[in-house]
Amino acid sequence: MKKVLCCAALMVLMISGPVLADGFIIPIRPPDVVRVPPLSIKYHRVEVDITDQVARTRIDQVFLNEFHRDLEGTYIFPIPEEASISKFSMWVDGERLGGKLLDKEEARRIYEDIVRRELDPALLEYVGRDMFKARVYPLPAHGEKRITLDYSETLRMDSGLCQYRYSLNTE
Repeated sequence: MKKVLCCAALMVLMISGPVLADGFIIPIRPPDVVRVPPLSIKYHRVEVDITDQVARTRIDQVFLNEFHRDLEGTYIFPIPEEASISKFSMWVDGERLGGKLLDKEEARRIYEDIVRRELDPALLEYVGRDMFKARVYPLPAHGEKRITLDYSETLRMDSGLCQYRYSLNTE
């Protein structure tokens, strides 16, 4: 079957009210801080390859922390219901640190141990239908954090056409 692509970028997700539909980071407020400004996005790039009804999507995002100190945050991103994540990476000092799949409790224990030692972990978890989250540390003060994510899905065929959707909020 030849490559077939019919794009539509339309999806609104609700979690206690409206949220951004593309990946975003919610900074965790340190106990001694009243307010932490939201992170801004330096860039958001998406590459999609569709072959024989299989769509492979690669997301590359860089977030800016304009706050005066390192922060921890939660990266939240929607993926299609039938999709599976094949790769998750966080970049530290220009070097890609790839993720690996672990049991939830083991992953949390390792993550918290690494945070205590002030290294650079990311913990990827399934949050619920169509939503994943990754705890990310550190988000360097006056610095940036790059995150890449790859997922694939089999597109449904209807009357010889496939439809691909990518959730995107226009910042």
